[in-house]
Amino acid sequence: MTDFIATGGRFPVMAVTYDRAAVLDKTLASLLAVRCVQRGDVFVIQDGAIAAVKGVIDKHGVHTHQKTDAQAMRGGKPTDGAERIAQHFGYALRHVFEVAAPRAPAVIVVEDDFLFSPDFYEYFHAVAPALEADASLWLASAWVRGG
Repeated sequence: MTDFIATGGRFPVMAVTYDRAAVLDKTLASLLAVRCVQRGDVFVIQDGAIAAVKGVIDKHGVHTHQKTDAQAMRGGKPTDGAERIAQHFGYALRHVFEVAAPRAPAVIVVEDDFLFSPDFYEYFHAVAPALEADASLWLASAWVRGG
């Protein structure tokens, strides 16, 4: 990761979404206001093809990919909510790492109802070398409960 950053690499920001266009609109506005975030860094992976959500993504001019195949787990039985979310996260991560940003050694994962501090992106670039240096670390995280 250190070499990736040193050579100008930028971590992709993967936002997962389903059907909440209004909150996604606020999230993308907040994310695009973060220092150092560029539209090209942002990949929204939509579970489904809801037109209002796609409209919000297009409005903000970020990358998008729609997961339109409703794969069922457990031998084709309908999935419950937790399974569906797990499927979507797996699908989204595979898409970003294999298709959208295959050179990136890491991805910043956000959901469609997050708001961001001005230093959000810089924070993850700053802590990335710790992940590389310490094999006992698997991820970096930041969260503050809203008021």
